[in-house]
Amino acid sequence: MRIINIDDSTKIKKLDNNLCLCIGAFKTLHLGHQALIKEACTNLSRPVGVISFVPSPHELFRGEEDKLVLSEGDKGRILSSLGVSFQINVKFDHNLANMSAVSFIEKVLLPLGTKEIYVGEDFHFGKDNLGDISTLKEYFNVHPVEMVLDAEGKLSSSRVYSLIKEGKVDEVSKILGRFYEVSGTVIHGKGEGKKLNFPTANLAFDAPYLLPENGVYLVRVFVRGEPHFAMANVGVHPTINELDIPILEVHILDFTLQIYDWRLYVQFLRKIRPEYKFNTTDELSQQLEEDKAKIRDIISKEIF
Repeated sequence: MRIINIDDSTKIKKLDNNLCLCIGAFKTLHLGHQALIKEACTNLSRPVGVISFVPSPHELFRGEEDKLVLSEGDKGRILSSLGVSFQINVKFDHNLANMSAVSFIEKVLLPLGTKEIYVGEDFHFGKDNLGDISTLKEYFNVHPVEMVLDAEGKLSSSRVYSLIKEGKVDEVSKILGRFYEVSGTVIHGKGEGKKLNFPTANLAFDAPYLLPENGVYLVRVFVRGEPHFAMANVGVHPTINELDIPILEVHILDFTLQIYDWRLYVQFLRKIRPEYKFNTTDELSQQLEEDKAKIRDIISKEIF
């Protein structure tokens, strides 16, 4: 799969004479997004591109860093596995935000060589969201794809974000079709976990990931491709040297290797409890032992 970054709409090069495009935000690549992309990829006679905007409109207009559920690397791996030929990132700025739907078609979509388009059935685009499927049909063969529903309603990135913030990572996995995952490099911490006989790996993240609600989690950690169950804490460890900003610390079960500077992938499987402030470190140590026992019990009874 090729990654195409478009910073200037006047310098777009044709990718293919028979290009099929999937257009959307695709912030989380949940099962609804995947269904749309898979439908586009069923016809193997033409290349499929997925076009999205960087940064997100939310980040541009609110002027704040967008917390991510997917890094660009994460997104690339998933799109490639779905059979996508081109990951197309269009720079979203005020010029693009003020571009009419017809101008976007004529200045971006047509120059790429687009012939077919797959979008969600409620898709809108262009300045003031005045463009819709009927606008696209004036230029392309358009395939509106029905939204994917579950018992709670429409699958959406906003639901994914809300559930992660609430720590409901088991429910997130049902919408994503995969466990929520973050990645980063192991850095040196202050060694407080080791003093409690719970040595932890502290991560410097690959991207500004959205962390789940503060608390203790059962996670699976991939160390150089090998999976290991672990106990993770998201939070400010209020009992010892409380922090201003939450971090992720991971205690890998039955693991003794030194892994500083190694990259880890951490999948959130289940929330165990909220983060508490204890009166003493002895109380904290006792609770950590109980957490570990609970995690081992879950692992012995469930398949992840």
